[in-house]
Amino acid sequence: MRLEIYGHEKPHPGIARSSNNLGSVYGRLDDLDKALENHEQSLKMRLAIHGHKEPHPDIAISLSNLRNVYEGLGKLNEALEKFRQSLKMNCIFIDMKASS
Repeated sequence: MRLEIYGHEKPHPGIARSSNNLGSVYGRLDDLDKALENHEQSLKMRLAIHGHKEPHPDIAISLSNLRNVYEGLGKLNEALEKFRQSLKMNCIFIDMKASS
C-alpha cells in the first residue's frame, strides 16, 4: 500500500520500515537473497532520509540486519564489516544522547 502511494523512488520512513520488516520475514523463511534485497533497500532509503553524516538508530538497525543476512549467507567478512558499522553508529548515537 505504501509503495502504491509513495512509489519506489521516493524515500519514506514507512516504506523503509516495511522493507526492513519484509527482509526480516524473508530471513526467517530462509530466503536470504530476498532478505538481502529488502534490507539493502531499507538501508538505502534510511540513508536518503537521515543522511550519511549523522548517526541514526534506524540506520544502525539496517546495518545489523544486513550483518545477520551476510552471516547466514556465509559471507563473514561482509557480516563483520556491517557489524562494525552498526556498532560504531550505535556508540556515536549513545554518546550524542548522553551529552545532550
